[in-house]
Amino acid sequence: MANPKRRPLVVFLIRKYRKVGDFIQKVKTISLDILNGIAFFATPVPAVATVNTDVAKLQSAEATAGTHVTGSAAARDIEYNVVLKDVHDWQGYVQGLADAAVDEVTAIAIIEASGFSLKLHGVHIKPPLAVKNGPASGSAVLTAKAAAIRASYDWQKSLDGIAWVDLPSTLQAKTVVDGLTPEVRVYFRFRAITVSGTGNWSALVSTIVQ
Repeated sequence: MANPKRRPLVVFLIRKYRKVGDFIQKVKTISLDILNGIAFFATPVPAVATVNTDVAKLQSAEATAGTHVTGSAAARDIEYNVVLKDVHDWQGYVQGLADAAVDEVTAIAIIEASGFSLKLHGVHIKPPLAVKNGPASGSAVLTAKAAAIRASYDWQKSLDGIAWVDLPSTLQAKTVVDGLTPEVRVYFRFRAITVSGTGNWSALVSTIVQ
């Protein structure tokens, strides 16, 4: 990794989720991303099931607090603090994985896949592979670093980063993938084929399909 003072950081923007309902929804999103990102998050600490149980308790306590029963707000706050600790523990877990990554590109991919926010400390890195949502719902645009003047590119997609599906190869370092399911995180990778031979598969990138 690069200078640790300039490492990619895992950020949880708590100020954006001051309402308990918004906080709950954000934690649920992070939970789903970590669950689906098994390629990166094989053994999350705490476990996803544990966090989901804590979130369910907070959700129930928040509903009770809405009835203004005596003591219900205090009980809700206790459950809130439990979930907040879960989030901070996950934040540290993801940061540890990012810090141990082989390079900044992989560290960024890990953080972006986690559902947390990313802070780059001014580091600007052009990744080997970038993904963005396409012009139509259910599509994604993949752009790779050109490997050579003459090269072809193999592309793959995955829902978990483990089982891969081949996509059509191209002669350009760019492709559009259609037929994806909206609101689902999809992983992508590529490899280049040049006169020197077939390269290795790139680091994973992912996006939640729009």
